[in-house]
Amino acid sequence: FRWQPENRKRYSYMFKNWQDAREACREIMQSEFGFPSVFRLSDPEETDVAMKLYHIEGTIADSVLKVLGYKPMQKCLLLGHTDGERGYSANVDRKIRRIARKYGAFELSFAGVTKNWEHGRFRDPYMREDLQDFGILIDTLECAVTWSQMESVHKQVRAFIKNRPQTICMTHLSHAYPQGGNLYFIFIVKSNSIKQYLDLQYGVLDAIQKSGAALSHHHGVGKQSSPWLEDQIGTPQMDVIRTLKGHFDPHNIMNPGGTLGLDMSADQRARRWSKDLED
Repeated sequence: FRWQPENRKRYSYMFKNWQDAREACREIMQSEFGFPSVFRLSDPEETDVAMKLYHIEGTIADSVLKVLGYKPMQKCLLLGHTDGERGYSANVDRKIRRIARKYGAFELSFAGVTKNWEHGRFRDPYMREDLQDFGILIDTLECAVTWSQMESVHKQVRAFIKNRPQTICMTHLSHAYPQGGNLYFIFIVKSNSIKQYLDLQYGVLDAIQKSGAALSHHHGVGKQSSPWLEDQIGTPQMDVIRTLKGHFDPHNIMNPGGTLGLDMSADQRARRWSKDLED
């Protein structure tokens, strides 16, 4: 692999709704013309937040989009870029454009949306620590889904999160394949209570598992989510992990503490971390 920045093609498209955007992304991933290097689809709430963060809301461009039927809390933003050999990169970019237009997307590539996102994507998370001083908590959980699952998982997990008053729930697809992709949930809540925060976290994990999604796409399973692992993969599969752990680490000195759900405390097994805390 050689980095050839002169061949990079940045693209961005606005879709009228989540369904059209998902179907376009699925077709792009399954059309076998190659894959872009970056491919990120934001759901309506994340799209609206992005419009605010990047100072697009209230501009002439925003007004034009509304007139054309791209409405707040409905429209979805797809952005990314292609890389590689010049002909390959240009062809992938061209094919993405064709499919996006097929699903009614408005092209924003000319407006530098992707480049603005590239500049802000590593800066924005630093707001998290400052906001915590004001009792505003930001956290994330993600899962893996097939294309056929994506709509129902998105709906069920969002419904749980949004059931909490004054909670923002932004979701995006940032890793996509012919078979499916991930759903990455970012939630922002106003709370000074550790119990409320933990109850929200564990409720989201419950909602992910009940929706049929895989427990994690790329964050992995650690102490927080290990109590859900056996229900996810099944007892026979957990027995294989237990056997390997017992063989290679008979004295349990390697990363003890329930990381893989193998030596959980009673509170961990019962998912009781927050049960005895005060609101």
